[in-house]
Amino acid sequence: MRRTLYLFATALALAGAVFSCSPAQKALRRSAKLEESGLSYEATLSALDALEAKRSNVNAAAEVKRLGTREVARQVAEFRALNAAGETVGALDAYVRAKDLEDRANRAGVLITGTAEAASEYASARAGHVAKLRREGATALAAKDYAGAERLLTQALKYDPDNEVLRGEWREAVATPMYQEGVRRLQNRMWRGAHDQFGAMEAKIGVPYRDSQALMDSAVAAGRVTVGLRDVIAPTRQEMDLAVGLRGELFSQVRALNDPFIEWVDWSEQARFAATTQPDYVIELEMTDWTEVPGTMTRYERQGYRRETYDVKQPDGTTKKEERFIKVLYYDVDYRIFVRGALNAKLMQGSRILSQREVSEQMERIIASAEYSGDASNLYPGQWSSIQEDKPGDRVNRGSKSSLDGRFRSRFDPSVVPMMRDQVRSALAAKAARELRGAIADPSFMP
Repeated sequence: MRRTLYLFATALALAGAVFSCSPAQKALRRSAKLEESGLSYEATLSALDALEAKRSNVNAAAEVKRLGTREVARQVAEFRALNAAGETVGALDAYVRAKDLEDRANRAGVLITGTAEAASEYASARAGHVAKLRREGATALAAKDYAGAERLLTQALKYDPDNEVLRGEWREAVATPMYQEGVRRLQNRMWRGAHDQFGAMEAKIGVPYRDSQALMDSAVAAGRVTVGLRDVIAPTRQEMDLAVGLRGELFSQVRALNDPFIEWVDWSEQARFAATTQPDYVIELEMTDWTEVPGTMTRYERQGYRRETYDVKQPDGTTKKEERFIKVLYYDVDYRIFVRGALNAKLMQGSRILSQREVSEQMERIIASAEYSGDASNLYPGQWSSIQEDKPGDRVNRGSKSSLDGRFRSRFDPSVVPMMRDQVRSALAAKAARELRGAIADPSFMP
């Protein structure tokens, strides 16, 4: 019974330690320190972080409710005070902070209110300021000051994010210079650069702009090239067998990159003799190294103890079991497996080498095992200076028994070698695919 209670208390202590180290608990402690320092807004944000990290945290929910209700009321009061003093920007910022706190708390499952009572005042103050920002933004846009227009309209959207007309004006300010730069690159036959520019523009504004989609398609149509992938040259029979699978994986990897400007073509010996057209470029592959060192074994003599149990007769006639440890030797055995491959790729146009890259990958594994002539279940690691006599420094390492048992359970499986071979080959294919794509997409080669 006493042991059960002890184990239960230990489990509770461990659970408390883990819980106290969680991100939610750290955020709660940070919130308490910020509140003590008088930073109530930052404390509320930290409490929200704790609740968002763990929605079921009751303490975090209570802190969000307490701090959030108080902070929203404080921010609304600050909004009214600043608005009455004519400080419109500071007033609007205070209301936006309060509204953000409300929305975050409500999304996290804690109901906080307080901004609705000042909503009409906020709308009145916002209308004039947003209209002023829009006028200034329109003036900057007319003067082709696109950066200034974007800055002004971004501020306006901060206070009126649901205004679609305003968002359209912001998109115009953002997209116009990017669109013009894309058109300039198209005119200079910088196909990939133009495509990337239009793509970045659409990603920033969230929608296509004017005829950007058609221009991206025209850039791809004008700049698309065909690249043929040759067979892998391999000097040895083993490397030839590996090269077949390597080329197949590499072909799948490069096609999976989905580069719109590159059409990958199977240009193996069989395919090229049946082809009627030549690809624009050809990639020649050569396996420059393949090294395998499978299962090099090293044995180390170790000191240990064999546990034996004896029945010892007591003076009262009863027997009692006692343990004795006998000094013995056992062996640590390490199987070291090493596989390395290297692949050279040349980007060719006719007989001219445009780019050359070499990639390599290696992997090493050590499989630790142990050998002992007796019963390993009674073997313990230890330390002693003489097997013949006991010395003060002799000791049994009971705490390392489980790791020693793990070594006895592990065995060298020859199937690990082909598994490592496949992993190195796959890694080589992935690296080569990235390097080839980088070489072809290099601005000096394909602007």
